Amino acid sequence: MSRQNFQFIGNQVALDPYTQQLLYQNQFQFEQQLRMRQHQAYEQQMHMQKLLQNQQAIMQNLLGYQQMQQPKQYIPQQRPYAVNLKSITLKPLEYFSQDMHSIQYPPQSMYPQTTQAQPISSRQSSRMYAFKREKKSIEVQTEEDITQYEKNKRMGITNTVQTTNIDDAWGPKTQQQQMNDPNYKGTDWTRTAEEGKKEQPKEEKKQGRTSKPLPKGMNSKQRALINLKLFKLRYMYILFFWFRALSSIKKKRQEAQNNKGAELINCFKEFQDYFKRTCGKAVLTFASTQQNLFITDKRKILEEEMAKRVESLKAHVKRLFSALIQQYKGNEISAETQKFLGSILHNLEFLPQNVLWLFEVNRFEFNQYGQLKGMNETRATCFLITLLIIRLYLFRIILSPWKMFPEQVKKKEQLETNCYIVTSVMYEIMMDYIKQKWMKVSQNQAHLNIDLKTRPRELGAFLAERFQLPEDPAEVRELRKLEEPLILGLEKREDLKAILEEDKLFCAEMQKYIEEWSKSIYTVVHLTYMKMRAEVRKKEFERRQENIKIAYATKPELIEEAMAFSRQTYEKDEEMRKLNGGL
Repeated sequence: MSRQNFQFIGNQVALDPYTQQLLYQNQFQFEQQLRMRQHQAYEQQMHMQKLLQNQQAIMQNLLGYQQMQQPKQYIPQQRPYAVNLKSITLKPLEYFSQDMHSIQYPPQSMYPQTTQAQPISSRQSSRMYAFKREKKSIEVQTEEDITQYEKNKRMGITNTVQTTNIDDAWGPKTQQQQMNDPNYKGTDWTRTAEEGKKEQPKEEKKQGRTSKPLPKGMNSKQRALINLKLFKLRYMYILFFWFRALSSIKKKRQEAQNNKGAELINCFKEFQDYFKRTCGKAVLTFASTQQNLFITDKRKILEEEMAKRVESLKAHVKRLFSALIQQYKGNEISAETQKFLGSILHNLEFLPQNVLWLFEVNRFEFNQYGQLKGMNETRATCFLITLLIIRLYLFRIILSPWKMFPEQVKKKEQLETNCYIVTSVMYEIMMDYIKQKWMKVSQNQAHLNIDLKTRPRELGAFLAERFQLPEDPAEVRELRKLEEPLILGLEKREDLKAILEEDKLFCAEMQKYIEEWSKSIYTVVHLTYMKMRAEVRKKEFERRQENIKIAYATKPELIEEAMAFSRQTYEKDEEMRKLNGGL
């Protein structure tokens, strides 16, 4: 495919709405297939992870079962206490009280001093044993009146005996017994906790909201239904307002996707004819010059010759810029084009898809619905420069005048080089102005879904005729993703230092022409857009007045009052909009 055919196809794709819609449908189908494949891969990965987890759990269960089947060896945790009994001394019963509630020890002088066990005669079918060691003895008394639990407790073995023979009535009460005993008061800690629990619901009852009693013949379900109806009647207007706002937003988005592409093509055609009429004379005079303006020539050229080239280049650039203002008339733009431009230069509007450069899309702000926000005069004027002057005036008319004026201008090699030089200088001057006024907004569409995002032009920057695309498709894709330059094939900025850096006053003067033209276009478009919005609001006001008549048909005495109130609110709203600049 030749370079001209490629450029022609790129231009036709950018301007043909039918091919643009086919491209958008193919891209949407490709994105759906890609999402489906990613979802299937994700499900397969999760299934494999679950299988691995189940296998690990089965292996752990098998290891635990094998360990349970192996015989266990008893490993005592503590060593048994070694008790050395040096002597056993038997004592008479006279040393103990008759009540058998406590033990009374005899004086030290009455203890036997021998270390051998001595028998003592039994009295009243009872016995006493004493274990003596270094004049310290542990005494245990056995009697029919003493329980087995008390015997074991006095011997210090209560935790090792069986509990079947123990008297359950002995010892502290369990928690269940404490709950069943009405006379039990508990400890200080339990008493304070229970008092706090008892006092807490009293405070909640005082602070809580008491429910109103039900009327006679009404149950709780009927009252709930009545409350629901009252809630609907009270908040139905708010719900209807949000529903209407969301539906209007969806309608605007659909219209932008369907109609704004064709409207943009019509706008380009009208402004192309406008530039041919207003600036055609300046373009023809530039195309008729036979002087060489190639200031980027690296061969050895005399300084006088280079100075002449620079001065003549400045003169042509100034003539082409000033032609925008000198021949401008506000009535030459049709009302339809003005309405379309107003619909892409103001807040709460949608931009066309697959048309704008990535450089332009990255400098807008969007709300949560994908609409424009933060639009002002500076952003709108800069957008008009890139949308109309760079696309149409530079790329289509100045860069290739033999296509726009085939009868008056013939393509020549010298004319082609001059067109590239002039277009490069004008492009760099305009880009300097735009970058100063229109700042980039980082991650301006990160909060939006894919369906709500404004997609840039798929083919990327425009291609000049002498620009050669690389053979590698990967390099071509990388070129299309670039934000700058907007036109590939122009001269580099480094080769234009003789004008851009050495003569900044000239560049500032040219930027004033651009600013004046863009502001004049914006004022006309803004006024037309404000009038259109005012007409829409007036139609809504008239429709509201008719609805009031229908709503108060049974109460004619209230119609005038309601209509006066709606008229007052409408007039106040219009006054506030005039104070805010019509917005």
